[in-house]
Amino acid sequence: MIRNTIISVFVALSIAGCKDFLTEEPLTQIAAGDYFKSLDDINAAMAGIYSSFRQEMTGGGTSSTWGKYFYWGDVRADNFDKSQYGGTLQNELTLNNLTSGNATTDWTGLYRTISRVNVSIEYIPTVMKYDNKVTTDTVNKYLSQCYAMRAMCYFYIVRLWGDAPIWTTPYEDLAQSAAKPRSPKDSIMNYLIIPDLQLAYDLVKKNQATKVWTISESAICAMFADVYMWNRDYTNALVWFNRFFSTKSPLGKAYGLPAANDSSHIETAANWKNIFLNPSSSPEGVWSIYFDNPTNTNSPNLPVSTGYSNSGIKMDSLVFDGTASHGWTGSVDRRARQSIDVTQTGWGNFLKYYPAGTKTGQSTTLALPAYLVMYRLSDMYLLYAEALNQTSDQTTAINIVNLMRFRARVPVCTNISTWTVPDLKVSVEDTVLNERRWELMGEGKRWFDLVRTFHTRKIMTSVVKQRLRRYYGASYDPNAPVDIFNNEDVTTGTIDPRELWPLNRTVLFDNRLLVQNQPYN
Repeated sequence: MIRNTIISVFVALSIAGCKDFLTEEPLTQIAAGDYFKSLDDINAAMAGIYSSFRQEMTGGGTSSTWGKYFYWGDVRADNFDKSQYGGTLQNELTLNNLTSGNATTDWTGLYRTISRVNVSIEYIPTVMKYDNKVTTDTVNKYLSQCYAMRAMCYFYIVRLWGDAPIWTTPYEDLAQSAAKPRSPKDSIMNYLIIPDLQLAYDLVKKNQATKVWTISESAICAMFADVYMWNRDYTNALVWFNRFFSTKSPLGKAYGLPAANDSSHIETAANWKNIFLNPSSSPEGVWSIYFDNPTNTNSPNLPVSTGYSNSGIKMDSLVFDGTASHGWTGSVDRRARQSIDVTQTGWGNFLKYYPAGTKTGQSTTLALPAYLVMYRLSDMYLLYAEALNQTSDQTTAINIVNLMRFRARVPVCTNISTWTVPDLKVSVEDTVLNERRWELMGEGKRWFDLVRTFHTRKIMTSVVKQRLRRYYGASYDPNAPVDIFNNEDVTTGTIDPRELWPLNRTVLFDNRLLVQNQPYN
């Protein structure tokens, strides 16, 4: 895993200075510090870090096939389903029947990014002695982004695989063993992710307008809140939500706390698409993945979207056809026609990240940029509503939901004092999660929402059963038990082992100290 990424680390760090390539010594004899001599070298290293993360999320580039952003965050949940063009990979995801051979179970790309980060953390401070343009502020700016990026990569790893090997120092010698055992997920969370985010926050320059293409103060605060929500530590989450709301948007104004009937902070209904097409000019922009493609040669591989070939993933029929409580084909919800191609019959390819009027199958789509959202203001508002509900402020939580619903022209929630089935807190939690489902459709959040709130069994059992019936037709036994995630326990904070991904068989082969997740072993 790490051994296979060391070469890409050196390649990324040498982009800006390869004129002496033919005279260079073998990689095993080169110190990584020899690449860090100037501000240009730092910029090249940072570009390599962001490029590696983008490649893993979008699938763009020649060395990656799958856009993990969607597969990890959406396709295992209830919004998307396998299309007629899907294969084993999509079938395993949508039926929650993963195997270790599934390409989405490979964490190598995240560790590749971590490896590049570790090299940069080690050597960026040394550049000050070579280049007087590199100041302490410069070093702190980039180290802040490095620590936050490493925290984000490990946050994905913990949520997807649980326990995992820890690497916080550069891997610079191919003779060094790359095999490490897995460390407990709680240790990774408490002694790596949270400390890294604290370092990132301490180093970042405060009170600056957000630059959405890189990790800024607002993105760090958003990550912190997200991490504490995953831990169900609502007290600390609220601290970081409040810090986030005081940071500045790309427009130079504070994001601001949500208030009843006050939609002045969020994007307008008319400009909602701006969040995805021009996040750097949206009041909701926090952090988006930059993927511009003017040459039409390196397109993002968005499995729920469109391209030259037919997608293996489509909108789930219960969502698209309008047979569910909020089907989008004929919905009054303004988000629907801005997110999917409603002209398709029974298909529903996802076009949220493309300009209005884009149709499925247009070859020009491959030449368009795709700016995948990592965090935005409405996401944080609704996550904040979830925290408020858990701390007994149901009224404010529903007021936030209503901000989203009013903008989408969906009827607002009323009379919450009568929501007593099964009880008020549970009813409000379900309402918040449902609104996150529609507002954040295809933004890599839904699966993590279900796992974080112990809703996978509640939501996915009936969904999987219906998919089995649809896939197998007359051969499917409707009386066959389908009780997935039956070991999920909210009272003890225990997720079902099947909510984790298996470790990819290639990863297991490369590192014999790893032990496969149950029940995949």
